[in-house]
Amino acid sequence: MLKRALRSMQRSVRPSGWCARIRLPLLPFAFIFTAYALAAVPGGGWRALRSRYGIMCAALAGLLALVAATPYAALEPRPNGADSRWASYLGPYPSSIAATGIGWRMRPGYLIDQQVARALGSGDAASARALLARSDAMSSTLEIARPLLAGLGGQPDAGLKLLPSLQAITQTKDIELAVVRGELLRRMGDWDGARFILTQRFVDDANPVQWAWDWLHPVALPNNHIDLAGNLDLGYIEGCYLGEGDSQAHGNFRWCTDGARLRFPTAGTGAPQMLALRADGRGWFDGLKPASTVHVLIGDQEVGAFTPESHAVGEFQVMLPPAPAGADVVVMLRMNTFIPGADRYLSQQGKPVVGQVQRLGVRLDWAELR
Repeated sequence: MLKRALRSMQRSVRPSGWCARIRLPLLPFAFIFTAYALAAVPGGGWRALRSRYGIMCAALAGLLALVAATPYAALEPRPNGADSRWASYLGPYPSSIAATGIGWRMRPGYLIDQQVARALGSGDAASARALLARSDAMSSTLEIARPLLAGLGGQPDAGLKLLPSLQAITQTKDIELAVVRGELLRRMGDWDGARFILTQRFVDDANPVQWAWDWLHPVALPNNHIDLAGNLDLGYIEGCYLGEGDSQAHGNFRWCTDGARLRFPTAGTGAPQMLALRADGRGWFDGLKPASTVHVLIGDQEVGAFTPESHAVGEFQVMLPPAPAGADVVVMLRMNTFIPGADRYLSQQGKPVVGQVQRLGVRLDWAELR
């Protein structure tokens, strides 16, 4: 949430990174020489510094310190009080010292933000409300949490009134608020409206799967059916990457990684249930086939396994033990993974997720609890 809190500054500041690229590789050596100097000075090092060689070393050290710490940004011509466009260790924002100070001052609010996310994600409205009443709570946390609290309290329409308009959200491309709006619409039963906002390109390309898992405590799904990459799966899945269409297999899939989780809210019945999945192992490299066996866990207990086919999409079923009536059923998938080739990363150029290392295990089309 530091990113959200500093967004206004980040939009106006684009610091140059050349200084950091030059300095950072030298830091380990600077630390070594500093430690050596601190160890040598008490043992007669002062006498060595008085020699010609010692003076040259001291002058060089001073020059290097000046190069490393000179507040270049302080010398930049700019309006009074404006942020700098030059990178430096000292001087005005975005220098390292200024940014560190901002981060340190925001740390209490950041910790509250994380605690609020955990409370909301578990449906603990009372704890979330108590955290939001603290003075350190950031405005960005309140902007997200208050509408979600209204939804948990059975008043999603009141939560929508706390959000900016649909037009404002789409214009500012605010991913978190778009997801919150979609969640409240789902609570109102407006699945088409939720699909409209969650299908927006700026939301889909960002793939806020982890954020939605952490912050949302979503409503029960119709027929306990998760349509992965169907634009309504946010909040119900964790550990899955961007959706991708597959005309050959007649479906939309997400690659999921080791430790991926599926959440079926209030789906427990007190009796055994069947987990059904449509899974694909065709993307595994020839040298790594067959695809990894996927182990299905409830908590720490393995309850079954299946192995996706390497040449076709298949449907698999695993029997789950009874869960208390009305309880959430959370399933974890454990498997071996591989890192894809460069072509997959090249296909994501221009998207917010570009450059993120992916560890692929199994492709899922849908999952259903029967």
